[in-house]
Amino acid sequence: MKRKNICILTLSAMLLLSSSVYAQQNEEEGIMLINEEDGIMLINEEEGIMPINDENNEEVKTAKISIDGEILEDIQVFNNENDIIMVPVRAVAEKLGFEVEWHNDTKTVILNQLPVYVTFSIGENGYTIAKTAPMPLEEAPILVDGTTYAPISLFSDLLEYDVNIDNDIIDIKTNN
Repeated sequence: MKRKNICILTLSAMLLLSSSVYAQQNEEEGIMLINEEDGIMLINEEEGIMPINDENNEEVKTAKISIDGEILEDIQVFNNENDIIMVPVRAVAEKLGFEVEWHNDTKTVILNQLPVYVTFSIGENGYTIAKTAPMPLEEAPILVDGTTYAPISLFSDLLEYDVNIDNDIIDIKTNN
């Protein structure tokens, strides 16, 4: 059953990708690798599509993040299987001045920069700001190798930062 689900996920991903691809199964980890122009992508049922190290051991990045024109180093950004830009929450939020709390027991993240208080949980597409009802964004946050990723709309739509995407640079403006 797991192998069938992986095959279905792989075929779906291949339809979404416009470049030529091929897949192979890694029996030890139960994952599929797709080699395309941008490098090697990891596909699994829990986290979707993620860039991983290419053959030169360099991280594959689909974009870089800058805040007010300053590039954040060593941050991996990727498009998931639905072509939604997913960004590492802690790295971006802390650079924007938020305190970031992680509650491992509930897999919940809290972003705090009073009066702004945002909470969300891994795998749940419901983001709360202050005491509002949870609001959905394009995707639920995910956990990849100990890093929480959320859609860029967390910062543009929910936190109302001016986000511009130009080629491979995602620029977040703080208006300071």
